[in-house]
Amino acid sequence: MKFVAKSLAVAALMLFSVATAKADSGQTVNYTLAGANPASFTISMGSAPQFSQNNYFFTANPINLIVDGTSESDTLVFFSSSDLGGLNSVFSSLPDLAGFQLYSGSESNPTLLTGVFNLWDLDGSGWYTLTASSASVPAPEPSTVLMLVSGLFTVGLGFKRRFANQTDVN
Repeated sequence: MKFVAKSLAVAALMLFSVATAKADSGQTVNYTLAGANPASFTISMGSAPQFSQNNYFFTANPINLIVDGTSESDTLVFFSSSDLGGLNSVFSSLPDLAGFQLYSGSESNPTLLTGVFNLWDLDGSGWYTLTASSASVPAPEPSTVLMLVSGLFTVGLGFKRRFANQTDVN
């Protein structure tokens, strides 16, 4: 009986840790910008943006912003489609790029989109290609965790029966 109780306790702890990791983990997206001024950066949306205005923009601080091979520090601004979409940077590390809206949802709670986007430099230096790929580690679905817990419980019952039958024989 103690083995079954321990198995259930371990399963409950595993379930709690998976649920906690999923709730705490924000969306992280890696970006690569190809064009006249190539760049790469990562955006992690673990909480609400620092600045946002409905139907207009939100800001995000990039991790590892590298422009033309040089490490930069800047704040990026993502614009809604009602303001030409695209993005730019506050301190001009990146060009002013217009095009597709790079997120869904509201500006106060955006979900970053992944894929390949063609953006136009508003200063006229041509087209840029922005490639966005998810860097998040997916958490298992609740049904998968439930199957794991029920499997552990079944194995625990099997061991209990096996040990009970062995003591009856001796």
